[in-house]
Amino acid sequence: MTSALPTGRWSRRTFLLAAIGSVGPLGLVACSAPGGPTSPQGPVSDPAAPTAEAAGGGASPQPAEPSASVFPGSVEAAAIEDSLAAHAATVLAVGGSTLGKAGRQLVTAIRDQHVAHAAALRTTDPTDPNTAGSADRAPAASPSTSPSGKKPGFAKAVDQLRAAETKAAVTHRSSALAAEGLGALLWGSLSVSASQLAGILKTADLAGDQPDPSAGRVAATRPRAPMPLVPTAEGEQQMVRQLHAVVYGYQLALGRLTGARRDAAAAELKRHRILRDQLTVRLLNRKASVPVADPAYVPSTNPRNAAAAAKLIRQMETALVPFCGLWLAAAADPAERSEALGQVARTVAVARQWGASLPAWPGWKPA
Repeated sequence: MTSALPTGRWSRRTFLLAAIGSVGPLGLVACSAPGGPTSPQGPVSDPAAPTAEAAGGGASPQPAEPSASVFPGSVEAAAIEDSLAAHAATVLAVGGSTLGKAGRQLVTAIRDQHVAHAAALRTTDPTDPNTAGSADRAPAASPSTSPSGKKPGFAKAVDQLRAAETKAAVTHRSSALAAEGLGALLWGSLSVSASQLAGILKTADLAGDQPDPSAGRVAATRPRAPMPLVPTAEGEQQMVRQLHAVVYGYQLALGRLTGARRDAAAAELKRHRILRDQLTVRLLNRKASVPVADPAYVPSTNPRNAAAAAKLIRQMETALVPFCGLWLAAAADPAERSEALGQVARTVAVARQWGASLPAWPGWKPA
């Protein structure tokens, strides 16, 4: 997230400029100057454009056969993602004239995200994006059929996809709470993705030719960056450090918002303050140091009007998501993992409410 303001307009730090990478914990400190690197989540992506085959409703190549994998649960999870990709391909195949241009783009992006998930799960270690190579850009799945070999009608195909997303979200969540470290982040990311996609499908106008802002958008698939694994206290410290900046940014944005938008922002500001204070108490109980807020921060966007204020909130929430993922991976027990996973899901949902697209890997930083 780069600063849109002249250097020196705000003092000391930009919002959430830490880049979660493979350099280890020291690479997480949010201390970049204005004009520095982009936010952890990067710019908001447009919906994926449909492939030529998807536009025609034709079948795409089958995913490659799974390679040997020693990662627990990856074979079963890849099968789930294959099934979801096939359900989405079915919607594209039977959509015909019912699917509008924007609806086709949306379902194509959903299909491609599931294909990327399945491809990553077939690598030796799906928690390490470096092992995936080009797997995150693998070919798409073919449409599914009923036992009789017939394709369902359009409405039924959409219902089946939405129901499958909901079921997958529950399955992946259970895996996340039972796992540790980056495994918890992997399954948690897949759970949040499926849950959000089910919500998008529930409200999206798939017959429309223009994106439906009320339903949200799905980003084009992008590879992930490696995520460091840090101690529990450090994951909480990183969250506190970023929440100080987010609270500051919301205070700036609130002055430019009115009505329901202001009410929504005020509610999120309160939520962030509560979480920051809870994590502060937890760190004190651990006898760990508590990061203090800077006097001021450099916002990525100057909230000079309502539109800019909304953009600032979208950027902050989007940039916060990988830090929630870092916290999830660092969580020490199922209760903490559940709390951190809830924050990943909530932050992704709030970012979408302010106009962000759903990334393929919620909780990870795009490469």
